[in-house]
Amino acid sequence: MTDRAAPGGHRTAPTGGSTSAHLEVLAREMGYPVALVHAPIDDQAIKTVYECLRPLGCPDRLGIVLHTLGGSISAGRRLALIARDCCKTLVVMVPYKARSAGTLVCLAANELVLGPMAELSPVDAQISSSSPGRSSDPDEIGVEDVRAFRSFAEEWFDVTGDDDRMQVLALLASSVFPPTLGSMYRVSKYARRTTAELLRLQLPLADDPTLDAAVDALIGATTVHDGCFTRSDAVEMGLNVVETSLANEGLMWDMVTGLQGRMDVDPTVLGVIARPGSEFHRCWLAGASDRRLAGPTGDPDVRIGWTLASTAQHAPGD
Repeated sequence: MTDRAAPGGHRTAPTGGSTSAHLEVLAREMGYPVALVHAPIDDQAIKTVYECLRPLGCPDRLGIVLHTLGGSISAGRRLALIARDCCKTLVVMVPYKARSAGTLVCLAANELVLGPMAELSPVDAQISSSSPGRSSDPDEIGVEDVRAFRSFAEEWFDVTGDDDRMQVLALLASSVFPPTLGSMYRVSKYARRTTAELLRLQLPLADDPTLDAAVDALIGATTVHDGCFTRSDAVEMGLNVVETSLANEGLMWDMVTGLQGRMDVDPTVLGVIARPGSEFHRCWLAGASDRRLAGPTGDPDVRIGWTLASTAQHAPGD
């Protein structure tokens, strides 16, 4: 990866400026447009990312600084494919967290820049476990947790006979609503297929055993739901991790942590998507007809949405 460092490698980010101003500095140093996604990944975020990236055209290289705790598998896949379609070479930069659906976006990148504190996570799908008349059930169950139940019975208690396995299945079906088990099976297949699909975009020449091993690791077959993959783990899995300068890593880290600090003191801002020149905020919107999500005051006329927070008086890159 070409790093366009200034003499001496020193860069100075703007202090107290907007996120788009920080992105301008980073884009100037990297030599190509850079956007930011600092938000949960859902359908609204996907639409906002598209609106944010569309004015950039289709550059040869596009960087996305990503910080997210995740979202649904389908939303992560959609965002990943849209980002790929917006450029010829996609560079995803993770200074801190890109968990769950954020990890899927990372898999679709041509190049992956991971800072020292970067963490990806297993693509471990969670589904609702609500059962009729069973309020004591947990709200969500991890798909891989259910899959692991059979291995647990075999390895810990030597449950290997056909009759024993049928009893294990009966016990599981009596503890988890059977249609929920069917949903888990479908979600598990979808998660694995999606992970392999996006990983193939990054590693088109990888052989099947290498790809299968990486998918197993990323699905969470050998870790736990809240586990994380570090930069070293990503390299070991064969992901295309490239280096940038310490100064650029510092710019990305300062941007996402500074933004998170501002969001912590301003609870009305729930996420930010930005490019040089424009900044979109995820926030509570009043006067909405959608009553499915009440606002912080319990008002059903308030819902979450995205608004254009600021627009610079010049085009990006000017």
